[in-house]
Parts: sequence; C-alpha cells; structure tokens
Amino acid sequence: MILDERHVKVSHPIPISGTGDELSSSYQIKVSLEALIAIQMGEPDTGFEVSLESNRESYAENEPVFLTITSTRSGFLTIFSIENDSLTLLFPNNLSRNNTIKADAPIYFPPTTAYKLTLQTLPNQKKSYITFVAVVSKDKVLFSSIEETKFEGNYIKLKQAMLTHYAKWLYKIPIDRRSSDAKILTIFKKKN
Repeated sequence: MILDERHVKVSHPIPISGTGDELSSSYQIKVSLEALIAIQMGEPDTGFEVSLESNRESYAENEPVFLTITSTRSGFLTIFSIENDSLTLLFPNNLSRNNTIKADAPIYFPPTTAYKLTLQTLPNQKKSYITFVAVVSKDKVLFSSIEETKFEGNYIKLKQAMLTHYAKWLYKIPIDRRSSDAKILTIFKKKN
C-alpha cells in the first residue's frame, strides 16, 4: 500500500497519435517517483465480506445511481468514489451522518430521498468510468470531518482527497477489522 509519494522526474507531454476522438487529446507523460510503501501485518477475517452492487452497470449523465451495500459483519460504512486520481468521500456526509451497518442487512445509498447521486462524464469525453468503494470497519474510524461538506445551490460539494490519503486512512485500520468491495460504473454523455 502506497502511503506517500513524491515525483522525482516528470517528462514533457508527448501527443499520442490516433484516429479516435478519445485519443485526439491524449498525451503520454513519463513519471519517476519515490514512494513509501507499507505492508500491513496480520490476516483478514475470512468471514468478513462486503458486497457493493449497483442497479445497473452504465448510466447516462444525470441519471440517478443507487448502490446497495451488504456486510457479513456489523460495523461502520464509508463510501468513496474514485475518478482519475481524485477520491471523493460520499458517505457519511452532512445529510447522512449515521454510518452504522448491521450484519446481513443491506444499506441503500443514497439512503434517503433528500438527495440523489448522479454522474457526469469527464470534460470532452463521450464516456467515462468511475469506481465506487465501500469499506466496512468493525470500529468507527472517520476518514475526515463531514463538516467539510458544503452546499452550493442544489448540489452538495463533497470532500475530495488524494488516493494516498485513502491509503493512510485504510492502513490505520487493522486488516482483520475491515473489509471492502469496489464497483466500476460507466457514464455516457447524454445525447442532445
């Protein structure tokens, strides 16, 4: 698990030639880095499993997404989304603070009709991918302060972090005290 990294050398961008729309603005960059890697000791709890499911595998922009999370152990649920190198804390948040999950009792996200989860493609892309990660820990270990969540008009501005922050947070939780699952969803540009 990479707990910290630092770029030692970054090359100049080199255009990648191609015929597809997605490749027309693609560049290759070579990066050398130094990384602090930690190996977590211990054995996982083999009876501790988390399942993250979605009602579909692909969505058009702005269609509501519904996730179902089930855990074989009771604990505390944290949900993230990862797009490119950005990590967003989705749950818990200012609107949904109670992140307890009971063994074998599904939790639905979003948990209320007070808000909905919708997705957007990346700029200038017809199709994008987003990864959702559900982590259940036997102990309450907050990723960050949910008070950092802000409201902008009709939208909730959620806390974003780098993937190394996620790795450091996960490393704090002993391997036998947590379990997780991930799901990759596809988002298509809405046709006008």
